[in-house]
Amino acid sequence: MPIGHPSDITLRALESFRDANLIFVEDPSTVSRLFKKWDVPFIRERIRVLNEHTTADELNDLVREAANVELSVVVSDAGMPVFCDPGGDFMRLCEKAGIRIEIVPGPTALTSALVRAGINGAFYFAGFPPRKSEERGGFFRKLNQMTVPIVLYETPYRLEKILGEIQRHFRPDKKVIVCAGLTSPDESIVTSTVANAGKIRIQSAPPVIIIDG
Repeated sequence: MPIGHPSDITLRALESFRDANLIFVEDPSTVSRLFKKWDVPFIRERIRVLNEHTTADELNDLVREAANVELSVVVSDAGMPVFCDPGGDFMRLCEKAGIRIEIVPGPTALTSALVRAGINGAFYFAGFPPRKSEERGGFFRKLNQMTVPIVLYETPYRLEKILGEIQRHFRPDKKVIVCAGLTSPDESIVTSTVANAGKIRIQSAPPVIIIDG
């Protein structure tokens, strides 16, 4: 799925949507809007919900459904499925069930943010920080030992918290880049130092945070 601009959808993805017997989605309304723009029929009978609230039993049921049709398509709300996304467990179970898996490449916030930051070389993708407060300190102390750029994902409502933690754990002169709403008309790119990270304010879009090496 596009991460911001609807025209970033690929021709192959649209073809897959039209041909699919089943479409596994995080949020039907997100997919419905994209289908409407590109004249893809949104047929409720083809739609199945697969997100962080899907239970283990429901996941197994979805795999059985996928095994009994010719073509299923898995999509995320934005970017590539499985990558920091609930589709990972589903794909592993499908593989175990002998279902053939093909990747339909598309945009990701990670690669877009790295390009925007001008990073050409090694980096460390840390994903989302732990939710539990007692685990977050050790998480950031480990990251502080690295010499390559670090990429983090976070939710918009936790941005202020994570920037405060970055200020506590990293050298004040290190560069921090926050990218939000990438490729959308409201794209926000803010470059700062760790010392001034607490002043960063962005729109309410999922941010990608890069701490330079």
